[in-house]
Amino acid sequence: MANAALPEYLNPVLAPDVERASEALAPRGVPRPYSPVVTATVLAQLAQRAYQWGRDDAVRELLTTAQAAAQLGVSERRVRQLAQARGVGWQISRGVWLFRPEDLARMQDRTPGRPPRPRGA
Repeated sequence: MANAALPEYLNPVLAPDVERASEALAPRGVPRPYSPVVTATVLAQLAQRAYQWGRDDAVRELLTTAQAAAQLGVSERRVRQLAQARGVGWQISRGVWLFRPEDLARMQDRTPGRPPRPRGA
């Protein structure tokens, strides 16, 4: 089946997989229960839904700077400092970062360094 039969709205990343699945369901030279276009369309819709579900699920796990600060027990400013120092998270606007759960684990990692400065009495 040629790429021309694939729907235009299909994510380009998923197109090769949809084309292979369509060919596997209805190989060339074998009577097809459905037209190649119908098969490709149904598979494309299924693949697109799976892709969106996976993307949405990944986004739901992201934490904001405020949420990360609450979980780490530090200030938002410290979270931003740790993120920059350890190269984790994504800065999406001024002062607003997004973090994956594994980013928080890297920020919690206590590496030996300079001891904290004593606070005044």
